[in-house]
Amino acid sequence: TTLNTRFSLAKEPLSNDIIMTRDSLTNFGTLSAFVYLDKDGNYQFDGDDEPINDAHIIAPQNAGGGFTNDDGLAYLTKFRPSLITDIYLDNNSLSDPFWISAKQGHSIMPRTGNNVFMEFPVHMSGEIDGTVYKRDLDKTPHPASNINIALYNMYGEIEQSTVTGPDGFYLFSLVPPGKYFLGISNKSVSNGYGRPMPKIVEIGYEGTIIYAQDLFIDEGIPDVPFAIKTASADNSYKTQINLNLGDYESPLMSAYTWRKLINEFSYYLGGATKIEDDVDNTLRVALPENTVSSGFQRCHGLVRGGAFCKVEIYLSDAN
Repeated sequence: TTLNTRFSLAKEPLSNDIIMTRDSLTNFGTLSAFVYLDKDGNYQFDGDDEPINDAHIIAPQNAGGGFTNDDGLAYLTKFRPSLITDIYLDNNSLSDPFWISAKQGHSIMPRTGNNVFMEFPVHMSGEIDGTVYKRDLDKTPHPASNINIALYNMYGEIEQSTVTGPDGFYLFSLVPPGKYFLGISNKSVSNGYGRPMPKIVEIGYEGTIIYAQDLFIDEGIPDVPFAIKTASADNSYKTQINLNLGDYESPLMSAYTWRKLINEFSYYLGGATKIEDDVDNTLRVALPENTVSSGFQRCHGLVRGGAFCKVEIYLSDAN
């Protein structure tokens, strides 16, 4: 009688556990994934952080995937060499519906006999809700439907966007921890109405829920467009507020317009400094106060007087 057996032994590099499998590992790559609740948001497993079990790690183009054990570890085998695959955590597999992966995932190229280690910190997400109203000249509020709302992160990117319902209500759910600007899209404003300036909201790592962030679109108020951008690397401010006063055909035309605006709107442009820009012929000015509220107050006066004005909010990594 002959008994044929085939198995492989491997040492999981993080836990040092010996793993036995019927699959041959000599011609494949492997992956060790560690999933944990990152309670303080420092992207390190320390303090009160907790490993997460039964989290599904997915590798769609290669080994398929696997689930974490009680130590938060998943050991995936049979990665075909040189076949690039995405690795990500399935948020739907997490036991708390408010938990979200802090990383979007990665792509790896497995190598024969090589183990790749990846960490997946998980954060508690938050929620933001409120109602958008339109107010006529008598200041009576009416729910505003089909208004586009956006959350801008500190990189100037739209983190989430939504549209208000028939009752003007909006909701952002599963919002990652961080600071955001909450604002109304340019396309949502009727002629004769003006939007409020964007407001800062913050979601903490404990799972902040922010209620009743109501926004009002007012009749008779000049509408001031805004843009949220990433500051240049040499920016020394946490937040830089500029006024964009329009695009012009040449530096000469830009300079001429600046002198004209200074003479006509000295009250709203007092103390402002023209920014010299070698890239384009956009007329931009910096403000001595360097605050969002001041930028909108000045732009309101300029737009009311017939000039073009956009508030540009430049964010740096210091935020």
